[in-house]
Amino acid sequence: MGDALVAGLDFGTSSLKASVWNGAGEQLATAAQAYASYDAGSGGVEQCPNDWWQATVAVIQRLVKATQGRGNIAAIGLSGPIGNIVCVDSDGHLLLERVPTWQDLRPAGALAAMERDFAPGQLDDWLGIHLPPGTNWPIPHLSWLARSRPEVLARTRWLAQTKDYIGWQLTGNWVTDASSWRGLVHLPEGRSIPEVMAYLGLDAAVIPPRQPPGVSRGTVLPKLAEQLGLGPRVSVTTGWNDLNAAVLGGNLKRGEGFDLAGTSDHFGRVLAETPVTDPRLTWAPYFEGMQLWYGVTAASGGSLAWWQENWWGEAQGGSWVRVLDDVQRVAPGSLGLLFLPHLAGERAPLWDAKARGAFIGLTRAHQPQHGLRAVMEGVAFHLRTIQMVLEQQGALAYVKAAGGPMAVEPWNQIRADILGVPFWIANDLQVGCRGAGMLASELAGVDPQQLHCGWRVVEPDPDRHARYEEFFAVYQTLYPRLQEVFARLGDLA
Repeated sequence: MGDALVAGLDFGTSSLKASVWNGAGEQLATAAQAYASYDAGSGGVEQCPNDWWQATVAVIQRLVKATQGRGNIAAIGLSGPIGNIVCVDSDGHLLLERVPTWQDLRPAGALAAMERDFAPGQLDDWLGIHLPPGTNWPIPHLSWLARSRPEVLARTRWLAQTKDYIGWQLTGNWVTDASSWRGLVHLPEGRSIPEVMAYLGLDAAVIPPRQPPGVSRGTVLPKLAEQLGLGPRVSVTTGWNDLNAAVLGGNLKRGEGFDLAGTSDHFGRVLAETPVTDPRLTWAPYFEGMQLWYGVTAASGGSLAWWQENWWGEAQGGSWVRVLDDVQRVAPGSLGLLFLPHLAGERAPLWDAKARGAFIGLTRAHQPQHGLRAVMEGVAFHLRTIQMVLEQQGALAYVKAAGGPMAVEPWNQIRADILGVPFWIANDLQVGCRGAGMLASELAGVDPQQLHCGWRVVEPDPDRHARYEEFFAVYQTLYPRLQEVFARLGDLA
């Protein structure tokens, strides 16, 4: 029958990534499946839960086929984003074919109402943590839904995050973890907050029972296991949110910095238990005696994807490799061209849903490679603004980095040069998958330490860092000067 194998499924903004390992920690296979996001107008971004499910079926079948004869998958770990909230009725039917995602900006009005309705500090006391004012958190998300689609919440029996919905499809059981509901439950204790649920007009029972992320939520349903090519009694974890799973997959320790990149970046550090209260960043418990203090961008990898989709392609000629070679020949600062990466509003440290992207300093001398480098530099400059807040707790010695954007090698050097610290790049960029697999490993009888990844180091160049600091001084002045302009443009649009 072969060895017991462990699989990790990580649901990202644009695709599902999956991997499978044996008991020695050898990665035997990987798979990925993209799914669409839909423009709902007025800043709305939606996805179809059925697309997530079809992606799940496809990647599991590929993993099973790729590992045939090398073992049987014994446990599956799950990871997914916070903010893609699914409403399900008592019969298990979706109440919305397309659900608003964490990128959806339509709850901005609900967020403003919350700031009027709750006394300063009241939510922090109830939630047990401080959350900056983002439209992606559950309360504004659900408050907006209550106003725009009250009939949906009236029929809702279960609220589910992406991984919870997939976990239910796999096992038939509704459970979740407290950390994935930060912003709706008292996070340190995982309990519901009566005052918050009353504000939303919801019964506390709509949030599934909470349990630790590595605990089994059940086994894959027998008929489904047969369809997927799995053996009997394959355990599925409760699962964890994408940030925590990626930090676990990267085996991050106290004091270490991290840049976990995707459509957005989670840029932060692991600290001791003492809470940090700077309102521009988010903190949340991780493991006992450890917390994560971090800022989340709105469009980092998303900015590069936007450039690729709209401004580079066959019409420009040549391969992507050649384009990147051209980028590396451009001097720091891209001939005085700066890019604000606020294509989806902005989260940390600005927290402005009306912020917009911009190129500043365009001339006739600028060519596509200058624009592309400016996009990469603009994202790194924005991370530099988060770094300045993080370093209130002392300078970062290095940053451990992973995620799809780290495959763009020139960008790694740009990040290291702008931030002025070494970037340790994971030898497996999909640490979210790895973390999900580590959650499931003990259920498969595998030592989770076998799944630890290695690193290579990209050192910053001191001269380039000094030059970038001059450009960063200009970058810092742009958003404050344009904030009112962005808001006015949004109103006009």
